[in-house]
Amino acid sequence: MHPDRKNNPGTSQTAYAPIRDVANIPRFRKTALGILVAASLQFPEMNCAAAAVLQEQAAGLGRFSTARAHDPVQNIHSWGRCPRTLGIAGAAMSDASQSNLVSAETDRDLPRHVRNGFMRYRNFQPLTQGGEAVLRTCQDENLGRTVVMKTLQPQFQNLETYRKRFLREARVTAQIPHPCTIPVYELSRDSEGNAYFTMKRLQGRDLSEILDQISEGDEETIRQFPLPTLINALIHCAQCLAYAHQHGVVHRDMKPANIMIGRYGEVMVMDWGLAKVDNMSDNDEVGQLLRSGQQTIPGRLTGRGDVQGTPYYMSPEQAVETGDVDERTDIYNMGIILFEVLTSQSFMSGRNFKEIKRRLLEDPVTSPISAAPNKGISPEFNAVCLKALQREPKNRYQNMTELENDLRAALLGQTVSVYHEPAWVRAVRFRQDRILSFAAIFWLFIGFLAGLLLQQLP
Repeated sequence: MHPDRKNNPGTSQTAYAPIRDVANIPRFRKTALGILVAASLQFPEMNCAAAAVLQEQAAGLGRFSTARAHDPVQNIHSWGRCPRTLGIAGAAMSDASQSNLVSAETDRDLPRHVRNGFMRYRNFQPLTQGGEAVLRTCQDENLGRTVVMKTLQPQFQNLETYRKRFLREARVTAQIPHPCTIPVYELSRDSEGNAYFTMKRLQGRDLSEILDQISEGDEETIRQFPLPTLINALIHCAQCLAYAHQHGVVHRDMKPANIMIGRYGEVMVMDWGLAKVDNMSDNDEVGQLLRSGQQTIPGRLTGRGDVQGTPYYMSPEQAVETGDVDERTDIYNMGIILFEVLTSQSFMSGRNFKEIKRRLLEDPVTSPISAAPNKGISPEFNAVCLKALQREPKNRYQNMTELENDLRAALLGQTVSVYHEPAWVRAVRFRQDRILSFAAIFWLFIGFLAGLLLQQLP
């Protein structure tokens, strides 16, 4: 039994030190600041704008000071809201593994005979080793930067299926130039003729590790990754997948282990080796491998006790040979991830592939609220998750942008397309909105009076 995670969305607050020594501020600025301060004290959503203005005044005139409380609803400037610091794991930690840049390295001359291709890499260090590939860090001698080099394990180098997937991963990743795809620098062959590609080195944690630690009750991880932060990461993933779908690419292997959250707020969708591109058959070697039950997709959430190596994140259409795999498959996979983010529980379990396939095709879907009744999951998030997890693709969201929009709306407390509030809830909300509008007028009036008083100062 996994411990419940305490959802603590927090509040956004701004505290202002007493206003003093304002004689040198122009009169129109005094009035504007009075209104802004009064409004921001009443409405937390205006704090970013107020803090920005007051901080500008502090920098230029030394008149004000501000203190910002932690706000977990981060990085939403692309939604028409103010930018905020993305407070996820490691965001405030220094990168001890990298030294400061120095001119002796950045300004050194380029040799007349430049080493290109594999010859320019040195100082190889093991990073990680999976079932098929080996990752090492190395130094790019020409640019002076550390990169990651990926190669196939020796036993897979000459197998066409694995080689094809390896090359597809490199090229698909490189040809989807989205902020949430990892930059690929080079695809070539090493001194022994084996294929490799180099890419940006990421430092962070994958979502699978984060969810495992949350389910175990790790307080530091819970503090660093509140629910709004994780939902925000899923929104970034949905944007990336929508971009890929527009270019005819279906990921087919979305799972928490393939979502990386970097130390400075980066969100990356990883591992495009199983991607389906235009004109590719649904019954290709990847589909056959998934249905065989031999594809290594580690089970998630510590202590589940199930057999590892079975496809816990497969969609129903991936489980049958006649299934049509398209962008709605990625939507189903995102629904599973959303379920696990909301509940801190595994969505799927089973002793073997046959049992998992039966449950996918026959068992009713468990709602997040039913799975975790004590989590305080909102009906909006519950409805969004269930919509993405519909067994029939035609009953799901029909494109990733629809899912993205509803995730964003649910995070901001707005209406989502798949949930209709009861009439009494709408009535209460309307009443609250009316009260809020009168309060807005009142506090803006108080701010105006405060500005007038400031003008009277000598």
